[in-house]
Amino acid sequence: MADTQVQTPDGVATADAAILAAWEMRKAAYAAIDAMPEAKRSESGRLSPDEKLLWAGIEHAENLIAGTTATGAEAIEAKLWTGLYHTIGSPELHGGQALLRGDLEALDAMGDALDMHVRSILSAIRSLWDMGGRNGH
Repeated sequence: MADTQVQTPDGVATADAAILAAWEMRKAAYAAIDAMPEAKRSESGRLSPDEKLLWAGIEHAENLIAGTTATGAEAIEAKLWTGLYHTIGSPELHGGQALLRGDLEALDAMGDALDMHVRSILSAIRSLWDMGGRNGH
């Protein structure tokens, strides 16, 4: 099985499943960094061993997400959220945690505080939901 494929519950290997697994791992790693006690965080600008491991996981997940071709709405949505986070100059000032979680409602609440390019990508995600994406109906 290729590195960019994972087994689905029915035994089928798909690139979309790999993207979605990487998206979930990425969210979990960012949440772990955010929840990390101060004592485990980096000192004097150097990453702690725990942080290095989490950041390596994030980098691997993001490279897989960016380098794998998606064919379904859910995987495309994960790619858009990942790219959107890196498109914004200061994610922490523009709904950083909401971007990491893929929380469209929290970002919608920011309204015009978000730049047009962010609102346009959020609109594309909303369109994917309407097509039956990850959070679609």
